[in-house]
Amino acid sequence: MSDLTIGLNLLWLRPGIVGGTETYATRLIDALVDHASDAVDVHAFASSEAIDAHRIHMGRIARTAAPGGSTAPLRRLVVERTWLRREQHRQQIDLMHHLGGTLPAGSLHPNVVTIHDLQPLDAPENFPLAKRRWLSSAIPNAVHAADVVTAPSDWVCASIIERFGVAPERVRTVSAYAPPPRAAAVTPSEQVIGLLRRGPVFLYPAMTITHKNHLMLFRAASVAFQSRPELQLV
Repeated sequence: MSDLTIGLNLLWLRPGIVGGTETYATRLIDALVDHASDAVDVHAFASSEAIDAHRIHMGRIARTAAPGGSTAPLRRLVVERTWLRREQHRQQIDLMHHLGGTLPAGSLHPNVVTIHDLQPLDAPENFPLAKRRWLSSAIPNAVHAADVVTAPSDWVCASIIERFGVAPERVRTVSAYAPPPRAAAVTPSEQVIGLLRRGPVFLYPAMTITHKNHLMLFRAASVAFQSRPELQLV
């Protein structure tokens, strides 16, 4: 029997859709498993799609699939406020870490929320109207209701403290974990091998959404290509 069981709310994780927050979450699982003491257990709550997509990471911890398997935003909000709350009691979770940037109404304490950035508040024009309106209240509510707020960088932590006036001791930087090198899970395709053989590659692994600023990327690449025509932008 462990001294502490940490629950991870990953119900927001839509594989291949949510961007860098997906990588952050899976690396956090690895960090907890690699570095937590034997007195700590980790239990993930996620959709069956997320559990299946991340078998390598999820297979290292206890996990429970949400009913219905749907990660649609509205359904997820309902499941968080009902099913997840019941599961927290049933599974005897001591602390719940909500990694999706929001905190369900009526969340049990103690809890932690990770705020990845304040883009919906700093640049609301980059988000759909419904999402913008919801996050404009959901993010502040999460910051004020959580026992501890974490963010992936000191800059985001400082922005949270300044914008919301929360006590600095309640906000902590938790950077993305770089796990020890492991053997490649897949063999590179012929397309990838051919790409690397043609010359150096500049890789920009970002979703094509406005605040990723691909326009600036293309402008910078056009300058770089003038002196390094062998470069490839991917």
